Amino acid sequence: MELFAPKEVARECPLKSFKFFKTKEVPTGFYDIRSGSINIRTPWWDGSVIYGSSTEKLQQVRTFKDGKLKISEDGLLLHDQEGIPVSGDVTNIWCGLSTLQALFVKEHNAVCDALKKEYPHFDDEELYRHGRLVTSAVIAKIHTIDWT
Repeated sequence: MELFAPKEVARECPLKSFKFFKTKEVPTGFYDIRSGSINIRTPWWDGSVIYGSSTEKLQQVRTFKDGKLKISEDGLLLHDQEGIPVSGDVTNIWCGLSTLQALFVKEHNAVCDALKKEYPHFDDEELYRHGRLVTSAVIAKIHTIDWT
């Protein structure tokens, strides 16, 4: 399917049309749901925006100390040598999303600090997993209650 800009807009707009491609259907092998589509990204309210959707990305964002995630000294996201933010999902990144990612990284780290104080026997992995669970729940709550 292709959408075209109205003539009065097309004169002023460099984008004259926009094409939509049909999503490829694949068999699911799941009971009554015979087909579906493949998506390489998870919904952001699962926390993937800060944790990533792969083991490789998770390795990049963790400090492996006290369950915490990496963040710069100024409280913003770290950037790699190419200037790309170090965060879970940086596809279509912009300053607003980067700010929210930094906020939730700081929230995760604050949760880990609180957990460590209450449960000093928790190791790095336990602190990380509980911190992720709490922070993902906060993201889901904001999405479900406050935003939707």
